[in-house]
Amino acid sequence: MVIGARDPQAAAAVVSELDGVRSYAGSLDIADPESVYRAATLWAEDIGLLDILINNAAAYVDWSEMASTADLDAAERVMQVNLFGSWRMIQAFCRC
Repeated sequence: MVIGARDPQAAAAVVSELDGVRSYAGSLDIADPESVYRAATLWAEDIGLLDILINNAAAYVDWSEMASTADLDAAERVMQVNLFGSWRMIQAFCRC
């Protein structure tokens, strides 16, 4: 099992709680293409191909905003995580 998080210490804390499960923790920020491809390359060398990819990352929008006045920079950051980050993860980790 591979646990990735923006904070590698948070990932390591989760791994330390998985008794009896071979697991690996590492740094991963799905909004950062370099981080994703670096993690995919490193993990592929260490553990091989993944059997299952669970992407639990998400960013949240301000639901009180109106489209005409929304903060587009904030909306773009949300799209980088929720859409492009997930898509990037699939491309990087699922070498099908």
